[in-house]
Amino acid sequence: ISLTVDRRVWRRYEPSSEIKVTVRNQQQKPLSGAKLRLLGPGWIDREIDLPTLPAEEEYTEQVSFDTTLRPDDYVLQGQVRVEGDYPMSREESLLLKLVPRRVPGRMPVLMWGIGSPDEFEKELPRLQELGFNHCLGFSPSPSKVWEAGKPVPTEGPVTINSVKDMLDSALANDFDIAASLYAGHFLKDRKDLSRVDRNGQPYQRHDCNAALPGLQEFSENYGRSVGEMYGDHPAFVAALINSEVRDSTHVSFSRYDQEQYRKFAGEEIPAEVTDKIGPRWNTIPDFPKDRVLPDDDRLLKFYRWFWTVGDGWNPLHTAFHRGLKADGRDRIWTFYDPAIR
Repeated sequence: ISLTVDRRVWRRYEPSSEIKVTVRNQQQKPLSGAKLRLLGPGWIDREIDLPTLPAEEEYTEQVSFDTTLRPDDYVLQGQVRVEGDYPMSREESLLLKLVPRRVPGRMPVLMWGIGSPDEFEKELPRLQELGFNHCLGFSPSPSKVWEAGKPVPTEGPVTINSVKDMLDSALANDFDIAASLYAGHFLKDRKDLSRVDRNGQPYQRHDCNAALPGLQEFSENYGRSVGEMYGDHPAFVAALINSEVRDSTHVSFSRYDQEQYRKFAGEEIPAEVTDKIGPRWNTIPDFPKDRVLPDDDRLLKFYRWFWTVGDGWNPLHTAFHRGLKADGRDRIWTFYDPAIR
């Protein structure tokens, strides 16, 4: 007999996952007359007459944990017994924890660090002693999502279960976990996505051209993948999106970038544009003496476009955010360093 469940800690009144109870006949002959008893003091006491199980076959029962109970530890016991000339029994138990609902509006005090389930377990007492109630707990790899071209699990079962165990531990200790979603840094390592100068050559300081077609879809798929794996766990509350990935951004003059600006402005990128910060005011002919530019100034128009849309990072981050919060996961909040720190 085995008792399995995705999580072992719930917040009171939260819908619980189904607990899977499996009875397997490991004999080389059919098993008849067996009874399955499920006992959870205060919430379940049920006995089930099992059908005849052929050799190596299984019987499965689903049980829901009653999360309306008072916050406490609860044990589900499963027992299989066979009466007769050769009586036998097998038992298994599962420890479940129910924690109180939280008063809304707690201010996040986030440790920018930790980064893994092992480190979280090691540092949790010290984090709480120092007054932290959030930390960065895990960083899913985007490579499988890139290869698949659609939302997929980013890691294998061992890593996913390790993260889920950490989230359970966090919930049991009234702590919250934020993910580090660094797919932008993954893209920056791809030389085929380089920004290029006016001569079509990659810049010496490489950076991903985040505006290129397909990257927003990849980003949304990555965010959705993480949300589908962990988004139903109440201890997963936030995500850091691409920390400081924009530092090496630059104006890109690829054919695609020039076409996008032409669609936006109805004109070419101004000839004076050579980098992301713009020319110095005293090099621009007829620059206003009061240094106040009109709203329709060509350079002002370009740089407004570049820093809001043109370099691609804002739309890319929005796509991460949109995918992560899809399917009703609106409670998860996101931030970007160094805009919020």
